[in-house]
Amino acid sequence: MKKLNRISITIKQLFAFLISKCNFTKETEVTKVKKILSENLKVPYGIFGVIESTRYFPPRELLNQFLYKGYDPCVQYGKMNNWKPTVLNENQYSSIVEWWQIEHSNIKVDSLDKTNWNEWTNAILEERGIKFPV
Repeated sequence: MKKLNRISITIKQLFAFLISKCNFTKETEVTKVKKILSENLKVPYGIFGVIESTRYFPPRELLNQFLYKGYDPCVQYGKMNNWKPTVLNENQYSSIVEWWQIEHSNIKVDSLDKTNWNEWTNAILEERGIKFPV
């Protein structure tokens, strides 16, 4: 009869191995973006504080331009940390819009006939009577 080699590991070692191979502790892109937008709402001059006061929300392509920058140029004096540049796919974006609508029920996803983030935010700022080139 052939003798089998025994592998001896502790429960702690097995647990550590499983955690390292699974995605249990990693934040999803949706979670990261929710944190970015939530933090941006709280800081002075955060653009989503202005967006919140309108009935609009940026389409995915425009939001991705903002997220890919890794910072909000409107936030001054380091009041908000930069983030790792990211983009959302269509499903992730839909989750963000649904989440945003919980607190902002009358929003409309609208490009405002703009093709980039800077133009879109300038249109939002102008609607609110704020002149500030971003």
